[in-house]
Amino acid sequence: MPTTQKTMVTITYDGKEVKLYENEKYISNLSTTTKPTKVINAYLGGRSDNDRQYTGYIYNCMIYNYDLSQDTIEHNYSVNINRFN
Repeated sequence: MPTTQKTMVTITYDGKEVKLYENEKYISNLSTTTKPTKVINAYLGGRSDNDRQYTGYIYNCMIYNYDLSQDTIEHNYSVNINRFN
């Protein structure tokens, strides 16, 4: 992710696949059959061992327990980019 601009991060999980979006663009996915049952520590922008820290500015992060359409991702981005700029 770029470190010189504000970034909106969206993560979706539909029970089978985790998807990552940067602003309104799809970045990657991870298929999984393991359903998270308990989160003890969550790190956004870094890891617990301080390796590969993100040095940019995440202005909004959305995490959903269901999949979103590309139209919804784009709509959320357009609404929030004006709100945070």
